[in-house]
Amino acid sequence: MNTQKPQTLFISETPAPLWQDKNGVPRVSAASVQPSTAGRTALNSTAQATNPLKRKHSTKRRTVFAGAWIDLDTDAYIEHRRKQDKNLTRSKVIATMLKERVQDDVFARSQAILVPIIQQAIRSEFRAFANRFLALIARITYEVSQILSLLVSFLRLYLGEDQTTLHHLETQSETQARVNITRRTPQVDEVIGRLKLSLEETT
Repeated sequence: MNTQKPQTLFISETPAPLWQDKNGVPRVSAASVQPSTAGRTALNSTAQATNPLKRKHSTKRRTVFAGAWIDLDTDAYIEHRRKQDKNLTRSKVIATMLKERVQDDVFARSQAILVPIIQQAIRSEFRAFANRFLALIARITYEVSQILSLLVSFLRLYLGEDQTTLHHLETQSETQARVNITRRTPQVDEVIGRLKLSLEETT
């Protein structure tokens, strides 16, 4: 006869206590196909971090922001110009340099357009001048050349073998011509007046 006390072989299931797993493995979010963009740009965040009370850029000013990366030589030149004038900020120096470059470019472009126009105008005026005075210049050139040739031929016949005297006369005439070329005499003024009157009558 079995006199041992009955024993429980199976323990009924009881609900486990509500514990928090603080040392659990952190979960990693899956990568998104969309790029993550900041709600505020780095420029605005930097400006507000350095000076939280700084006001926003006024819309009444006729300026816009322009920024770019530059090489070290250009940066050194900017600092050199800024040190020359202590009242100028770095931003003002850069703005002045850009404005100067734009003005140079505009001037070069305008020159490329204006130079052919000016040259064409000069050619037109020169043609008008040549047509107006060409006959007079040709007449003077022809008569002077003829007179000079006749005079030299006469002197050679008159002096014969005396080449020394002929050379002396030629040298003396050259000196007198350089002196008299700018001399205004009543006869020259009279000739000028008659030429002006004749040209006014032909126009």
